[in-house]
Amino acid sequence: MVVGLEQPLAGAEHERVDHQEVLVDEPVGSSERISWPNRLRRDRHIEPRGPASARNRQLLGLTEEGSRAVDRWLEEPGAPYRIYDESLAKLYFANLAGHAATAELLQDQQHHHAELLTEFERIQTVLSAVDFAGVIPGQLYAVQLGIEVERAYLRWIRQTLTDLRKR
Repeated sequence: MVVGLEQPLAGAEHERVDHQEVLVDEPVGSSERISWPNRLRRDRHIEPRGPASARNRQLLGLTEEGSRAVDRWLEEPGAPYRIYDESLAKLYFANLAGHAATAELLQDQQHHHAELLTEFERIQTVLSAVDFAGVIPGQLYAVQLGIEVERAYLRWIRQTLTDLRKR
């Protein structure tokens, strides 16, 4: 639920987001920049739920203000879809790198997107078995979109590698 209050969570910054709780997988106060948990604490959107573990992990939950912030955020229109992918920038300048480097870049991305597709499909299998009992299955919808995006990426990569071989 915390995702999107100020900025999306980066993959390494969290271990899981589960209903209204976040398990922080970074030592408290260890970052030189203000991390998303620290910003959310500062803004009183989250608060600790219990002591930090021996591995310095902290379970956090939404405060009333945090819950109101989520409600406000959900009422706002979503930002347009944007892709931030360094590999696309490198591909744009592929003529400076040559065929072999470009093929290697694409093959690496193919492997990465295949792994993401496998993970999304695993999550979809779990979510498909959930009885949402009249609740909007937003998590399932998001995973289904992720699957379609990864399939499109993989299709495009295969087509691009085929075209590159012809040149």
